[in-house]
Amino acid sequence: MTPPEVTLLRLRGVRILVASSWAVTLFIALAAAIFADNRALPILAMGGTANLLPTWMALHNRTDRAARITIGTLAAIVPSLGVYALSGYSWQMDAHMYFFVALAALTILCDWAVIVVASALIALHHLILQFIAPAWVFYDGSGLGRVVFHATAVVMQAAMLIFLIHVLRGLMQRQADARLASERVAEDAEARRGAAENAMTAPAEAAQRDAGGRKHQAGIGR
Repeated sequence: MTPPEVTLLRLRGVRILVASSWAVTLFIALAAAIFADNRALPILAMGGTANLLPTWMALHNRTDRAARITIGTLAAIVPSLGVYALSGYSWQMDAHMYFFVALAALTILCDWAVIVVASALIALHHLILQFIAPAWVFYDGSGLGRVVFHATAVVMQAAMLIFLIHVLRGLMQRQADARLASERVAEDAEARRGAAENAMTAPAEAAQRDAGGRKHQAGIGR
């Protein structure tokens, strides 16, 4: 069973990630409108479309795995918009760093599957565009070796993030177990206290009933 602490963290994470995705998408579109010709509208259209379903899920407080994976796809989509916006500029390579930032942010969802899916999408983005539109990925051209080099870095980061998620889930599970154990101890203590009070008051109540019974019999005798 998922500890309530994990569920609460995921709910907050879903809201944070979706809000951040919209903010970054709008920033990239605005920057493209200022510095890049004819790219703002495609970026806004692609980013807005990608954000629609995650936003619906966030508004309905969805934290199930399907929702988490859907929101996790934004870690591949939104940074790719920034890389596309900077195509033809020397800073395009620097924009690749935000894939790693977005991937790390997914740890708040405490789900290794989200990291795996997002990492695979990042690698596929690089690999597919390497063949159909290399300028959208690398400023000075591309090659399969460079794609593999980047994909290896993504895999290494994903492995570390999955390990951290495992550790975090373990800590939160132990915290939840300790809380439940404490609640059970408190309930047992309360039950024992009630039993002790009943045991203490029972003789007095019995004596009162006996006294009442004797008075009643005495009244009848008269």
